[in-house]
Amino acid sequence: MTLNATNRSSIILSSLLVWALLTAGNCSRARVESMTRMNEGIAYAQQNRWMEAAQAFEQAGALDPTNDQAYLNLSIAQLELQRPGAAKDALLRAIDAKPDSAPYYEKLGFALTKLDPPDYEGAMEAFQKAIELEPTLYRAYFQRARIYERQGEMQSALEEYTRGIKAGPRYIEAYAELGRLYADLGFIDQASTVLNEGIRLAIPNTEEQAQLHYLLGTIYQEGWNHHAAIEEYRSALRIIPTMSEVLFSLGWCYAELDERDDARRYLRRFLETAGPDIPGHVKQAAQNKIAQLGG
Repeated sequence: MTLNATNRSSIILSSLLVWALLTAGNCSRARVESMTRMNEGIAYAQQNRWMEAAQAFEQAGALDPTNDQAYLNLSIAQLELQRPGAAKDALLRAIDAKPDSAPYYEKLGFALTKLDPPDYEGAMEAFQKAIELEPTLYRAYFQRARIYERQGEMQSALEEYTRGIKAGPRYIEAYAELGRLYADLGFIDQASTVLNEGIRLAIPNTEEQAQLHYLLGTIYQEGWNHHAAIEEYRSALRIIPTMSEVLFSLGWCYAELDERDDARRYLRRFLETAGPDIPGHVKQAAQNKIAQLGG
């Protein structure tokens, strides 16, 4: 499992705090040694050496149990190592050291969803505590929505995704998930509205904007609005010309319109750019479709 940039940034940002803490005066020897070990852990983390990072953060916390940042960073390292139980324990220690930190509760909730089996009840309690401490913590609403969706409570999921967007209007992932869920439930107009708003707010010419165009294109294609789908796929390709899933979908869309030249062209581009991560049956489907199109 790989953490997203938001979670990773907790380690990177913590390095900016170290110098200020060390130069604030009246630091005990244990505190200085703890910060030194945490700095070492940060260096390991930046090299993706997560086992060594976890060991350094663990030692930093042992040297100074009030070093909540060490426990936060330890939890991130443990999640990278696919140890959600250890991440949970680290976050509980972070909360003991700093009980009024809303992000710690939000990350605790996330760790609880990764347990086997997931502790959704505990996660919901942690997310609720995070929201009580910081009502604008949009990630907590987003994670609550995901739990509701997994439990089949779709109306509650829609409401929580919407609350997350209101709390963090530029949290683009929430637009993607809310738009997808509306489409899954058959509310195509609402899905289109949400995704178009996400496209408008996304940083121009970024991967997240391209992904929203792609998602909106798939919704249009599934609704047999092929020309609107083609427009969205082309918009995505103008941002990232080698997006394999877009090349495949665009070629298939043209095939459904019986526009054979364009269909063959984009399916061939898909096959030329498809990496080893693309399933073999998808590549085979593209090859079969090209053969069916003739020429």
